[in-house]
Amino acid sequence: MKTNLFAIVIAVAAIIIAAAVTFAPRWEIRSTAAAQTLTPSGITVWGDGSVKAAPDIAYVTVGVQTRAATAQEAQRENASAMKNVLAKLEQLGLTKKDLQTSGINIYPVMEKPGTVSGYTVTNNVMVTVHDVSKAGEVFDAAIGAGANTGGNVRFAIKDDSKLRQAALEAAVKAARPKAEAIASALGVKIKDVQSVTEEYGGGPMPLPYAKGAEGMGGTPILPGELTITARVRIVYSY
Repeated sequence: MKTNLFAIVIAVAAIIIAAAVTFAPRWEIRSTAAAQTLTPSGITVWGDGSVKAAPDIAYVTVGVQTRAATAQEAQRENASAMKNVLAKLEQLGLTKKDLQTSGINIYPVMEKPGTVSGYTVTNNVMVTVHDVSKAGEVFDAAIGAGANTGGNVRFAIKDDSKLRQAALEAAVKAARPKAEAIASALGVKIKDVQSVTEEYGGGPMPLPYAKGAEGMGGTPILPGELTITARVRIVYSY
């Protein structure tokens, strides 16, 4: 009896093991050799380049701010003052294409919580100055005609495409020595370029030192120089 019971237990165990082997999920083991072959070794470096140039255009923002007891009165006073400013700017040779409204705001003035004591209207205009040496003259003329707010001045370069290309070339040249230094430390030699990616580069940025202000009358507005930057990511094979 015990022998038969033992045989039955052995048979049931065999059936369970066979079922587990038959229905168990199959795990696939893939070799990484193919992936290593498709992804050759490389040295990744970043190169930065920059060029400097004098700006050839300026943007001067000036405005008029008025305050009155009512919004309508503040608006009328503001419109009258702004017309005087625009007329003065046109006398300097600026055309309507050089003048662009950059913002008009009206908001209540509350000297006490919940009590409106008046209204303020602000109208700003951006002036495109094609001769950067006249930026100070434009600013002074606007102030003299009634402008009393704004005063933001920004310099730029009309067409900086060639400068950006020069910055990219400098960035590519700067990347190579870095890769060679790494390869030398590893005891290998660079063979070729696997990939090149242009990454974000900065637009014209003013330098701390501003030159070219000599001879500018009135308010001294200094154009200085602008810096255009570029960055590339290069992968070299070895």
